[in-house]
Amino acid sequence: MRGPAQAPKKNPHSYPIGGMATRSSPRFPFRPVWRAVRGAAGYPVRMASLHFERILAPTDFSSCAEKAFRFAAGLARTFDSEIVLLHVFDERVVSSLFNLRKMAPEEAREAMLKTAKKRMKKLMKVDFAKDLRLRARYEQGFPPRVVQATAEEIGADLIVMGQHGDAGLAQLLYGSTAEGVVRGAPCPVLTINP
Repeated sequence: MRGPAQAPKKNPHSYPIGGMATRSSPRFPFRPVWRAVRGAAGYPVRMASLHFERILAPTDFSSCAEKAFRFAAGLARTFDSEIVLLHVFDERVVSSLFNLRKMAPEEAREAMLKTAKKRMKKLMKVDFAKDLRLRARYEQGFPPRVVQATAEEIGADLIVMGQHGDAGLAQLLYGSTAEGVVRGAPCPVLTINP
């Protein structure tokens, strides 16, 4: 017969991820990171001693993607990282424009690129992105694969992206992009709720 169950001994130097630590906690030596991540996310996040040299932030210009970019900007400011903003022209949208509007694929791509460049310029000028190292990229293909390939190509240390895209056709196409990226990404992926 076994005796009463005993609680396992706690290591004084470890604590569960996602747990709460106060700002005065002597067990949490990474206070500057704590404050920056808490401010960017709006809720506390515990991080070990990490460094992100390059952060990939895919965007479809939705409100959720902008929220993810805001979070990436907070991390970039903390770690002095470069942010690579990536917009992927989904080949399914190009073929849909061809079928719906009888627009030639090259014409559809040029129209989409022109619109994306305008929106990207506006996104890169938001207040929370001032004084950050930003770079824009435009690619075409199936978004999850393109995001994974771009992350590998640029040597991204982290991918920060929204979980959902805009409503309508973009929601249908981009909504599952985050899940697809997570499955085969060459680096950690942080998805942000809408």
